[in-house]
Amino acid sequence: MASIETTEQIMNKLRVTVARLGITTIRNLFALFAAAANDTSEAQQISNEEFVGVLMKAHIHLSTYDEASVIKAYKVDDLNVNYMKFMDDLSPPLSEKRENAVKELFSLIQKRSNQENADVILYTDLKAFFDPAQHPDVKMGRLVKNAAQQQMEAAFAGIQNAKDEISLDKFKQYFRGVSSGYPFRL
Repeated sequence: MASIETTEQIMNKLRVTVARLGITTIRNLFALFAAAANDTSEAQQISNEEFVGVLMKAHIHLSTYDEASVIKAYKVDDLNVNYMKFMDDLSPPLSEKRENAVKELFSLIQKRSNQENADVILYTDLKAFFDPAQHPDVKMGRLVKNAAQQQMEAAFAGIQNAKDEISLDKFKQYFRGVSSGYPFRL
């Protein structure tokens, strides 16, 4: 008789699948979930059907049991899933060195933007610092500048709050899905 897997075991299988598909899968998932949510609220949720649809678009296929287990683990209510919590659990953590570099970048954007609130940066300021030509995938010829710009905008569209602010935690979430090159003008 086959044993029933725990949600953590299913998430481990998903991490292996994502690693096999490549680092761009994490970035693509962030962008696909943000586009499916189609809002800039703090809710960061989509319907169960949209959730499964995003995974399928990213070529991540789950059994019916695994799908139900993941939806149950990340459900907000009977109809919606918190995709950001799912992504947090799916994405590999930043190394200490990388997390410090991301914090430095966040602080530098704050300083150059003359932010009064030390806990956030503005999305509009972030966009002004983004340089798609410096994106690692553009430098390697795997992505054109316009596509890199669209990916960044899609990824942050689901992260900023209603006041156009991005917290350090949300900023770090973005960099968990981006390779080590920093595509910003500093």
